[in-house]
Amino acid sequence: MRVRLAESLATIPELQASAYMLAAPLPPCAHVIPTAVSFDDAMQGGLDTRSFTVQVFVALGLDQAAQIKLDEYLATSGERSVKAAIEANATLTGLVHDLRVSEMSSYNVVTLDGAQAFSADFTVVVYA
Repeated sequence: MRVRLAESLATIPELQASAYMLAAPLPPCAHVIPTAVSFDDAMQGGLDTRSFTVQVFVALGLDQAAQIKLDEYLATSGERSVKAAIEANATLTGLVHDLRVSEMSSYNVVTLDGAQAFSADFTVVVYA
Protein backbone atom coordinates (compact mmCIF):
# COMPACT_ATOMS: atom_id res chain seq x y z
CA MET A 1 0.00 0.00 0.00
CA ARG A 2 2.80 2.40 0.85
CA VAL A 3 4.36 1.93 -2.57
CA ARG A 4 1.07 2.62 -4.34
CA LEU A 5 0.46 5.73 -2.22
CA ALA A 6 3.95 6.98 -3.12
CA GLU A 7 3.26 6.27 -6.80
CA SER A 8 0.17 8.47 -6.53
CA LEU A 9 2.21 11.23 -4.87
CA ALA A 10 4.84 10.95 -7.62
CA THR A 11 2.29 12.30 -10.10
CA ILE A 12 2.66 15.72 -8.44
CA PRO A 13 5.14 17.81 -10.45
CA GLU A 14 8.57 18.32 -8.85
CA LEU A 15 7.69 16.34 -5.69
CA GLN A 16 10.08 13.55 -4.65
CA ALA A 17 7.86 10.81 -3.20
CA SER A 18 9.00 7.88 -1.09
CA ALA A 19 7.04 4.90 0.21
CA TYR A 20 9.44 4.82 3.15
CA MET A 21 10.62 7.39 5.66
CA LEU A 22 13.47 9.45 4.25
CA ALA A 23 16.57 9.65 6.45
CA ALA A 24 17.61 12.94 4.88
CA PRO A 25 14.61 14.46 3.08
CA LEU A 26 15.45 16.98 0.36
CA PRO A 27 12.43 19.28 -0.15
CA PRO A 28 10.11 19.38 -1.92
CA CYS A 29 9.40 15.81 -0.90
CA ALA A 30 6.92 13.51 0.78
CA HIS A 31 7.11 10.17 2.53
CA VAL A 32 4.51 7.65 3.69
CA ILE A 33 4.34 6.42 7.29
CA PRO A 34 1.95 3.69 8.48
CA THR A 35 0.31 4.89 11.70
CA ALA A 36 -2.52 2.49 12.64
CA VAL A 37 -4.29 -0.71 11.64
CA SER A 38 -7.74 -1.77 12.77
CA PHE A 39 -8.17 -5.46 11.96
CA ASP A 40 -11.40 -7.30 11.17
CA ASP A 41 -13.72 -4.28 10.89
CA ALA A 42 -16.21 -6.44 8.98
CA MET A 43 -17.40 -9.95 9.69
CA GLN A 44 -14.93 -12.78 9.15
CA GLY A 45 -12.02 -10.46 8.51
CA GLY A 46 -13.59 -8.90 5.45
CA LEU A 47 -12.21 -5.41 6.08
CA ASP A 48 -9.17 -3.86 7.72
CA THR A 49 -8.84 -0.12 8.14
CA ARG A 50 -5.34 1.29 7.86
CA SER A 51 -4.15 4.81 8.50
CA PHE A 52 -1.09 6.40 6.97
CA THR A 53 0.53 9.77 7.52
CA VAL A 54 1.92 11.46 4.44
CA GLN A 55 4.43 14.10 5.47
CA VAL A 56 5.16 16.79 2.90
CA PHE A 57 8.17 19.11 3.18
CA VAL A 58 9.10 22.32 1.36
CA ALA A 59 12.33 24.27 1.76
CA LEU A 60 11.96 27.26 4.06
CA GLY A 61 13.83 29.72 1.83
CA LEU A 62 11.66 32.80 1.70
CA ASP A 63 8.95 32.38 4.33
CA GLN A 64 6.02 33.56 2.23
CA ALA A 65 7.05 31.78 -0.98
CA ALA A 66 7.57 28.50 0.89
CA GLN A 67 4.15 28.76 2.53
CA ILE A 68 2.52 29.50 -0.82
CA LYS A 69 4.14 26.36 -2.22
CA LEU A 70 3.04 24.26 0.76
CA ASP A 71 -0.48 25.68 0.42
CA GLU A 72 -0.61 24.31 -3.15
CA TYR A 73 -0.10 20.82 -1.70
CA LEU A 74 -2.93 21.51 0.80
CA ALA A 75 -5.49 22.38 -1.91
CA THR A 76 -8.38 20.00 -2.48
CA SER A 77 -7.79 20.06 -6.23
CA GLY A 78 -5.16 21.02 -8.77
CA GLU A 79 -1.96 19.48 -10.10
CA ARG A 80 -0.05 19.91 -6.81
CA SER A 81 -2.90 18.78 -4.51
CA VAL A 82 -1.86 15.86 -2.29
CA LYS A 83 -5.52 15.00 -1.68
CA ALA A 84 -6.37 14.98 -5.40
CA ALA A 85 -3.29 12.92 -6.33
CA ILE A 86 -3.97 10.24 -3.73
CA GLU A 87 -7.73 10.05 -4.25
CA ALA A 88 -7.34 9.82 -8.04
CA ASN A 89 -6.36 6.17 -7.48
CA ALA A 90 -8.81 5.35 -4.66
CA THR A 91 -8.38 1.57 -4.98
CA LEU A 92 -4.59 1.76 -5.33
CA THR A 93 -4.93 -0.05 -8.65
CA GLY A 94 -7.22 -2.73 -7.21
CA LEU A 95 -5.19 -3.38 -4.04
CA VAL A 96 -7.81 -1.94 -1.62
CA HIS A 97 -11.55 -1.28 -1.48
CA ASP A 98 -11.30 2.50 -1.07
CA LEU A 99 -9.38 5.31 0.58
CA ARG A 100 -9.69 8.95 1.46
CA VAL A 101 -7.49 11.77 2.64
CA SER A 102 -9.31 12.63 5.86
CA GLU A 103 -7.35 15.60 7.18
CA MET A 104 -4.26 17.78 7.14
CA SER A 105 -2.67 18.55 10.47
CA SER A 106 0.58 19.77 11.91
CA TYR A 107 1.54 22.70 9.63
CA ASN A 108 5.00 23.35 11.12
CA VAL A 109 8.56 24.44 10.72
CA VAL A 110 10.87 21.43 11.12
CA THR A 111 14.64 20.92 10.99
CA LEU A 112 15.91 18.55 8.30
CA ASP A 113 19.61 17.76 8.42
CA GLY A 114 20.37 21.16 9.95
CA ALA A 115 18.15 23.20 7.60
CA GLN A 116 14.64 24.41 8.30
CA ALA A 117 11.62 23.46 6.21
CA PHE A 118 7.86 23.78 6.36
CA SER A 119 5.92 20.55 6.72
CA ALA A 120 2.34 19.34 6.76
CA ASP A 121 0.94 15.95 7.71
CA PHE A 122 -1.94 14.36 5.80
CA THR A 123 -3.93 11.44 7.20
CA VAL A 124 -4.93 8.81 4.65
CA VAL A 125 -7.53 6.23 5.69
CA VAL A 126 -7.46 3.02 3.63
CA TYR A 127 -10.21 0.39 3.64
CA ALA A 128 -8.58 -2.89 2.64
